[in-house]
Amino acid sequence: MPVEVWPVENRDIAAMAGLRAQTWGTLDYWQMRILSYLRGELCPKQALAPRTAFVAIEDGALVGFVAGHLMHRHGCHGELEFIGIDPSNAGVALPAC
Repeated sequence: MPVEVWPVENRDIAAMAGLRAQTWGTLDYWQMRILSYLRGELCPKQALAPRTAFVAIEDGALVGFVAGHLMHRHGCHGELEFIGIDPSNAGVALPAC
């Protein structure tokens, strides 16, 4: 079955947090951090208001996600804030971040 990609919805946050908690932190920590980021309550330096996030789903399970925002820092126009890949589906061993 092909991987489907769609914008993050509230129902996806727990799975995103679970994926991040596999390598660092707790489920509660990541749920709060991801939700706060997407709501604009957690603001990285010089981040602009628009946020975007997408999940990758395969066979009904989250296999990855990405989130980022616009900004003007270090000569860039955007920044990747979160990326998560399910190590069991990655095909390679991923180091803890």
